[in-house]
Amino acid sequence: MRLLHAAAATLLLATATGCQYAEALLKAVDKPTASIRNVSLDKLDFNGMSLLFDVDVKNPYAVALPISNLDYKLSSAGQQFLAGTFEGATTIPAGGTETLKVPATVTFQSLLATVTSIRPGQVFPYEADLNLSADAPGVGPIALPLKHSGQLPVPTVPKVDVGKFEMKSMTLENMSGALKLTVENQNDFPLTLSNLAYGLKLGGVSVADSALTSKTALRKGEPATFEIPIQFSPSKLGMAGIQMITGGDTKFDLSGQMLTETPFGPLNYNFNKSGKQALK
Repeated sequence: MRLLHAAAATLLLATATGCQYAEALLKAVDKPTASIRNVSLDKLDFNGMSLLFDVDVKNPYAVALPISNLDYKLSSAGQQFLAGTFEGATTIPAGGTETLKVPATVTFQSLLATVTSIRPGQVFPYEADLNLSADAPGVGPIALPLKHSGQLPVPTVPKVDVGKFEMKSMTLENMSGALKLTVENQNDFPLTLSNLAYGLKLGGVSVADSALTSKTALRKGEPATFEIPIQFSPSKLGMAGIQMITGGDTKFDLSGQMLTETPFGPLNYNFNKSGKQALK
C-alpha cells in the first residue's frame, strides 16, 4: 500500500510539473498579435453604409489558438454611435495567421441623432475600438485591444432642377427639342456622374426613355446642365398635344437614376420631378 501511495504521489507531481513546464514554454515565446490591415466601405447608400474591418491575427504558438470574443465600438467627437460583436468565431492554426473580416453597419438616422455635430453631406472623423480576446492553452485569456481612426461620409442627394423645354421644331405631326436638366452636388466630397438614365412623360404619355453616359465631374456648389433630347408626334397625345401646339402649360413627369462615383465607392440616386410648363 505504501508503494502504491508513493507511485500516485510521484505521478501527480509529474503531471503538475508538466503543466507548469507547458505554461512556462507558452510564456517564453512571443505572444499572439493582432492588427487592423484595412478598413473598406462594403456598401454605401443614402440610408447608411457597411464597413468591413480586415483584422490580421498571428498565432506564434505550436498549438491552435481559439478566438473567444471580438467586440467593437465606433465613436466621433467623443460620442459613441455604434457597438457590436463579431459573430464569426474561429481558431487560428498553430504558427499561422488568419484574417478576420469584421462587418459593421452604420445607419445614418441613428448616427445623426447620436452625434449632433454631423450634418448630411459631410465627411466626419471617427475612431474604432476593437477588443479581441483569445483563449491561449495553458495560459488563459489574452486581450488584444485595437484602435483605428479614419473618415466616413454622410451623403446627401444631389439637387435636380428641370429647366425650360426648348423646342427646335413644332408641328402637329412632329415636335423636337430638348429639356434642360440641372444637377448640383451638395456634398463636401466630389461626385462623378457616370450614367443618367431617364424617362419623360408629357401629358401622361411617354416621349423619351434613354440615358446620358458621358462622365461628368460634379464639384460642390457647381451646377452641371444636361440636355435631354425629345421628339414625338403631338397628334398622338390628344388634347395634351393640342395644348402644346397652342402654347398652354403641359404636365410633365421626369424620373430616372443617377450612377455616381465617389472617393468612398459607388453611390446611386433615384429621382422624380413633376410639374407644368409651356413648350417654347
